[in-house]
Amino acid sequence: MMCARYPFGVIAQEFLPAVTTDDRRLLMINGQLKAVFKRTPKSGTIRGNMAVGGTAEPCDVSAADHMIAERLAPFLIEHGIMLAGIDAVGDRLIEVNITSPTGLRVPERLYGQNLAKDFWDAVTN
Repeated sequence: MMCARYPFGVIAQEFLPAVTTDDRRLLMINGQLKAVFKRTPKSGTIRGNMAVGGTAEPCDVSAADHMIAERLAPFLIEHGIMLAGIDAVGDRLIEVNITSPTGLRVPERLYGQNLAKDFWDAVTN
């Protein structure tokens, strides 16, 4: 059905049960990991995206988060991607968002980090 509806291709990924308990957004500015927060789905759903009712919560930066950021940084810098929102579940990279990397204001509420200022400082320097 999906192939008939989308004849140019479909991308599918394995379902990861940890999506309901360990979904994180990593925010990177100019190749540097600046903040990580957990996204928790609203009750009865599996998507933690804030646009669909998920909530952002503070969390510690894991070893997997550091590894993901270190491996992506050279690519982001090489391609001039100043702002990226990286989605991770458990120790897996799920998605790299560069056209709508939402969540830039969340670290200010959770950690007192003004990433909007950090972003503009990186762009103008």
